[in-house]
Amino acid sequence: AYDLVVVECGPADAQGIGRLTGDATEVFLSMLEADDEVTQAAVKLIENGYPDLTLVTPLGHEPPGNPVPGRRTAAA
Repeated sequence: AYDLVVVECGPADAQGIGRLTGDATEVFLSMLEADDEVTQAAVKLIENGYPDLTLVTPLGHEPPGNPVPGRRTAAA
């Protein structure tokens, strides 16, 4: 038996992950930036039986800033 098993489900809803979960299941919702799509996904998971949902993001991730006027940002 394993103490910890991590399963990457990609974009999945509560029904989609339901067959993989058990009594000690912890659900983590991975995100880069909080937006309406992430909020809706989190609310749906909570409403469908995962009240201890944890939102996670990569350590040190910083969203891209606004472009500097007059400066090219795309690589040539």
